[in-house]
Amino acid sequence: MDESMKKNILLLFASLPLLLCHVALAQPAVGFWGGLNRASLRGDAPEEASYSTRMCFSGGAVGEFNLTKDVKLSFQPAYFQRGSKIAFAVPDQDEPRDSLQVKLDYYSVPVLLKIVSGNGKTYVTSGLDFGILSRAELSNLNNDEPAQDLKNIFKDFDLAVNFGFGAMLPLGSPLLTLELRYSQSLANLSSGGENAAGSALPERFRNSGLQLLAGLLWPLHK
Repeated sequence: MDESMKKNILLLFASLPLLLCHVALAQPAVGFWGGLNRASLRGDAPEEASYSTRMCFSGGAVGEFNLTKDVKLSFQPAYFQRGSKIAFAVPDQDEPRDSLQVKLDYYSVPVLLKIVSGNGKTYVTSGLDFGILSRAELSNLNNDEPAQDLKNIFKDFDLAVNFGFGAMLPLGSPLLTLELRYSQSLANLSSGGENAAGSALPERFRNSGLQLLAGLLWPLHK
């Protein structure tokens, strides 16, 4: 990613609160959410190894407004923990053992279409997630050595597609939202660089994750 594109993306994130405030004046609901992310990497794995899941956290704000009666456009600026464990085959053991862990932190903006059912209690959602990498580390699960910085072998920007199914339950004024969402990167995350000890990852891999999310949503008008 060149410097000009980085500046444009950072400007988008910096101006996002003002954009959301402007949108909030015309949209029916704002709120916040948080949840668990069962994250992993997908694609080529290191030799004699496989990726396994890492449980991590996510959270953010939400602002949405109606496009039609049953279709909403939702902006969800968020902080996401992603990554994966890496399991290697061990002699005399039937299953590979988790030995390394990749920790990835992203600031992202999922932009989603939300289609609400006729009864107003369930919905399906899909859209794109635009993310900027803030941290990438590799740690050894079998010792206490400091984690290695991996940012130079990851691209700064990630674009993912999201699919989800959710339910909305009224709690007086706010709505409690519960959602199961799947996320999958659309592009290769590898920048082709190497860390100081040599890359522990191959040249092609992507983020994926199954997220369980809960939030509160306040309608701004009836």
